Amino acid sequence: MMLIAFGVAMSFTNPTYAQWHTYVVSPSSEALNTMSDTVVIKLKENNVLMLTGKTLKFYKAWAGSADRVKTSFVVDFNNAVNTQQINKNAQSVFYFISGENKRRIKTEAPEYSENSVDVAFEVERLRLNLPKYHYTIIDIGSSVSMHVFMSNPDSLTAQLSEVSIQAAMNKAFENKKISREFYKVEIATDSNTYRIANNKQIRYKSFEVAPVFGATLFGNSFSPIIGTQIDLSFSNKYGNQFLRTGFDLTGFSLLETNNGELTKINLLTSYDFKLMYSLKPNVKLNGYWVGFGFGMITSNDLSSYDKAFKFGLISEGIGPFRISIDFIQPRGHKNSFTALTLKLPF
Repeated sequence: MMLIAFGVAMSFTNPTYAQWHTYVVSPSSEALNTMSDTVVIKLKENNVLMLTGKTLKFYKAWAGSADRVKTSFVVDFNNAVNTQQINKNAQSVFYFISGENKRRIKTEAPEYSENSVDVAFEVERLRLNLPKYHYTIIDIGSSVSMHVFMSNPDSLTAQLSEVSIQAAMNKAFENKKISREFYKVEIATDSNTYRIANNKQIRYKSFEVAPVFGATLFGNSFSPIIGTQIDLSFSNKYGNQFLRTGFDLTGFSLLETNNGELTKINLLTSYDFKLMYSLKPNVKLNGYWVGFGFGMITSNDLSSYDKAFKFGLISEGIGPFRISIDFIQPRGHKNSFTALTLKLPF
């Protein structure tokens, strides 16, 4: 009970050490809210071609189709310019393709674009230093978006014709671990050769210590609980936590009565190890965790519960509580019983 009191006191009186994070790679504004990867192919000057909307593994398989979509866009763009259907100097061009026979190209006039500014997009484009001419190519069948940013529209056709997305993908995925470890791959081009310029991930570990309050239905007896919990969480490459392990130290009491009068308060301590997995690793908030825990109960007052083994299931995410159902096997007893516990960390 002294250890429990010390853990609770430490969590309240020293918040600096109660909750802190060790980041392998610090999260930034690039953190993605969904499972979406990006491939960036750097063209000449500061022009770029980007693939978004799917995973790196999908881009690798789709690379051959990507070159066909790119070629189709170049042909249709040049035809639309030559027939004066669109203005070559349009700053925003949209190209939709579904199969070989369903294609459509649209533009937004500069004055229209200025009147409907996408603030988030403009901030991101400024942060990444992207040129002002933006061409969006959407392959409806695969749900992949190809974004081309050019500083001069006159070089669009030549630079897109030179680049091979298939060759760039082959270089990017020479190492099979790339698609598992990173969410963004940057590929540089130099005289029709390709090299990886940069890879990005937002993978980190989180270590937390917090006081715990709650209640338990221990067999047929109800008792409040108090203690402390230690959690070590791991994130995926997008910065979203997917695995959590840790240790809980909690204390509770069982009351003895005689003819309706309280005769004794028996103190018990529970030591629990846990392992939980997120059922929503693609979201940063409102996650739902499930897992299992095991541990031991000790008591100097009740010998039958001293060193009793426990094993149970844990869930978290339904409200602020962590809920666990434990199966407890007391010493010297053939039959086990269950305990339902609700813990509220602070």
